[in-house]
Amino acid sequence: MTALPPPCDESARFGDEAVACPDERGTLVATVLGSSLAFVVGSIVNVALPSMQRSLDTDAAGAQWIVNAYLLPLGALVLIGGALGDHYGRKRLFQIGLGVFTLGCLGCALAPTLPALLVTRAVQGAGAALLAPNSLAIIAASFSGEKRGKAIGTWAAAGAIAGAVAPVLGGWIVDAASWRWAFVLVVPPALAAFLVARRSVAESRESAAEAASRSRSILATSSGSAGRVAGSGPSSRWTLAASASDSDPASAPETSPARPVQISSARNGSNGATTRATVVNTE
Repeated sequence: MTALPPPCDESARFGDEAVACPDERGTLVATVLGSSLAFVVGSIVNVALPSMQRSLDTDAAGAQWIVNAYLLPLGALVLIGGALGDHYGRKRLFQIGLGVFTLGCLGCALAPTLPALLVTRAVQGAGAALLAPNSLAIIAASFSGEKRGKAIGTWAAAGAIAGAVAPVLGGWIVDAASWRWAFVLVVPPALAAFLVARRSVAESRESAAEAASRSRSILATSSGSAGRVAGSGPSSRWTLAASASDSDPASAPETSPARPVQISSARNGSNGATTRATVVNTE
């Protein structure tokens, strides 16, 4: 009988350098399984919405909020979740995200009313915003060369397959039992991903040099650009005229013409969300 390797937690005690994990297969299993749950929950809920609407005695607006309560915190916090992982440890934030996501699933299964369900759905979204970006960051830190490309391809393919299979699975669960069981059945794979990650994933984080370099880049960008925003009518468009000047006079170009940047805002009529696209005009 082969003993399991010790948890890969040594890097938390030895600074910012990541410790090579002895179990690459376990790392891939944990990250793929954990990130796929975010796709599974979203797809299952879309199928279960009519049943949830009848059970909670809500209208179409309430059903839409069941979806948005998950997507809004996920979209708003996903970049913050990745940045926190870079600073405090990707494995740590991945496990925290799994824990929050699992608690959200249990809360959804037990929610007695629509407001309670919306709160627990928001908790789910916050957990997914922590685990999804850090799962990919863990793969990038744990694999190199051709192995990294294969691992990322496996991660992406597994998410696509999970998103395709989940509606069928969710429909069967809703018909055979209840929409609440769809959330309950997500808990065992989430716990499995947590345990595998604890055993197999090596902690990694952004080095002090990388953090300092990024901070200098942000400060240089902030101090070297000035913006003017002016409204231009009912089309919800703005023109930003930004002129950059380097903080070092010796390195600044002789001319620094302003480049207009057009930012358009469009409202999605299906879910009320606002989507913004940025187009840079290089004329």
